Amino acid sequence: TTESSLTYLSNLDMVIGNNSSILLEAAALNVFPVQYNFSNGEQTDSYGYIKNNVVTEALSIEQLDDLIENKNTGELYYRNKAKLYDASINTDHEYSVQDKVIEVIDKFISSN
Repeated sequence: TTESSLTYLSNLDMVIGNNSSILLEAAALNVFPVQYNFSNGEQTDSYGYIKNNVVTEALSIEQLDDLIENKNTGELYYRNKAKLYDASINTDHEYSVQDKVIEVIDKFISSN
């Protein structure tokens, strides 16, 4: 089958990834985003997701296992955390940002 990545992500309970923007996509879809370093190197936070509390960081395989086991116990609303990176979340122009940008540009051009 062919389905969009957004459709696929929205059907998941949790997304586990290393320093990746897929974690932000998961949070925006209200899917539990967990950042785990799959390599032996140091955990990086290039996007600031850990610092800004957008993702939950798992520092060990044991902690990751615990998060998988208890993923729904916190009943967190991840979309609100993603708003720092996507200002259109929970607005009238969510999912239609391109249309809003065109509207603003057209309005600016017509007023000059």
